[in-house]
Amino acid sequence: MRLKWYVLIFLIGWCSLVMLFLLVMLAKERDIIDIFLPIFMLVFVYALTMIGFKIESNQSKDDFKKYFEAEIKRE
Repeated sequence: MRLKWYVLIFLIGWCSLVMLFLLVMLAKERDIIDIFLPIFMLVFVYALTMIGFKIESNQSKDDFKKYFEAEIKRE
């Protein structure tokens, strides 16, 4: 499975803006909480995509199990 092209473009834009924000926060001397905000945003987007893939993956596995364990009825 792959991400749709428009989702991939959005995620690339999101992550690049967050990385830019992180670099700005690191360049200025800020509190540690200001540095953790962009890191949390990157972890959140990673978790969001992984949870979405895991849900779809488990549904596909269940469907395959159902399909291959089914008996063929011939009349």
